[in-house]
Amino acid sequence: MNLLTSLRIFCSCLFLAPLIPFADTLVRGLPVKPVSLDPHRFLGSPEAAVLKDMFEGLTVQDEAGNPSPGAAESWSVSEDGRIWIFQVRQGLTWSDGSPLTAKDFLYSFQRLADPTTRAQYSWYLELAGVRNSHQVITGELPPSELGVHVLNAHTLVIVLDEPRSWLPALLTFPAFLPVSEQAIQRCGPLWAETEECAVTNGPYRFLVWNDDKILLERNLKFHRESMEAPEEVVWKVFGSILDEAMAFQQQDLDISSPIPVELGMWQKGDTDVQRRQLNTTYLVFNPQESRLTPELRQALADILDREAIYPGGDKADQAWTLIPPWTRGYHFQQPDAATVNQGIRDQQARALLAQAGIDEQNPVQLEFLTTHSNYSWPVRSIAVQWRRLPGVNVKVVTVGWEEYVHRINSGDYHILLGHWLAAYNDPSAFLLLGSRHFTLFPPGLMDENFEGELQKVMGLAEPDEKYQQLEQRLLECYSLVPLSHIQTSQWVQPYVKGFDMKNPEGWLPSYRLSIKDYP
Repeated sequence: MNLLTSLRIFCSCLFLAPLIPFADTLVRGLPVKPVSLDPHRFLGSPEAAVLKDMFEGLTVQDEAGNPSPGAAESWSVSEDGRIWIFQVRQGLTWSDGSPLTAKDFLYSFQRLADPTTRAQYSWYLELAGVRNSHQVITGELPPSELGVHVLNAHTLVIVLDEPRSWLPALLTFPAFLPVSEQAIQRCGPLWAETEECAVTNGPYRFLVWNDDKILLERNLKFHRESMEAPEEVVWKVFGSILDEAMAFQQQDLDISSPIPVELGMWQKGDTDVQRRQLNTTYLVFNPQESRLTPELRQALADILDREAIYPGGDKADQAWTLIPPWTRGYHFQQPDAATVNQGIRDQQARALLAQAGIDEQNPVQLEFLTTHSNYSWPVRSIAVQWRRLPGVNVKVVTVGWEEYVHRINSGDYHILLGHWLAAYNDPSAFLLLGSRHFTLFPPGLMDENFEGELQKVMGLAEPDEKYQQLEQRLLECYSLVPLSHIQTSQWVQPYVKGFDMKNPEGWLPSYRLSIKDYP
């Protein structure tokens, strides 16, 4: 009996247990332990979920994921689309009661760009076309030269080199959250995880971080009042989906982490909420690894049977494009490869392998790097399929989250399974996977021409056809191979109110939820 079958049998009885009411504390699941709660040092979705409870950016997302006023009550843009003016709300404070003004956002933008910060997502400033961002990030200019300025205590100006209509949507990304200069100067690198230093401006403030739990409590200085939001939020790390399932059954968990539907569709009803997100799961073949020649990369891609990798899944969710069909402004067209019979694809793969000079007498040894995650479960199924190629030997190597990110950043991998959740609802959010700015992969994925064309296309009023052309170039290099636009599912206890899946990016801050109507 395999793991997937065992989990389904266990969870067929999961939701029959009686519900026991909790106090006014909301417990939410995390699939891996966060690395940092500093908005400029976070690495991925686990931290982002917590940060959206602790901080509020200039813009926030409404229920449908659209940008709406946050710390900025309004904004405007010049006729040429290059100058954005944000009006910061008056009377804002940090959680310690000190004033929060436009200068705090200026400091935060400059700290994000400052190369000494080593921010994982500083390149988003370049993506947005913020003036002088490249020169500041590379150390050629000081952070004060970044194209962000303050007119007065409540007016922040962002100057772009090229128009970006989706800038307000991008500013909801956690890297653009404000940070307190005073707290950082007083407490150093661990300011965000130290109770007496962790100053926030969002609906919750930090209390304590134990090995597997992050405890937050309501920020009484937050400018939005709510009588129904939970008084406390516990973000709890679980070692596996089975651990989350057991905790949910025992009422030790109110909302699970997002789980692929292929693993999570055990219960349909009030406790199981599903969504299609702006996400893509894909393979990455390191283009700097000499063993991964173009012929071998294409052979490894062609031999994959997506129906076998995701058994029982929705065929519509099988990915042949990096950009999900439901992305705003994307006119989806199914590639020809999607209609080719798998038997023919297998023949093509073996012919390509012969061209690469690989067989049982001349084998190739490769490593498939992975980490513990809700999205890593197809790894072994993929590795098994590659055994159908004579002479291709793939070893699965599992490491911790921090080592995983470090090895990706340093280019120390052959193959990995990527999972990309868009930071904003636009096709360019997926095409940037081929950009030199995308520092999660080593340089060389695509050439400078691709980079320049992407920058130009993002400034066009109607870039649809150009987006499709750039995506085709990415697919033809066979360094990125899309596999699935996975639907996700979350378990939600019936007494948690306000939970919905309208946001295609999947974020739902705890502040919008409540706990009531116990059985």
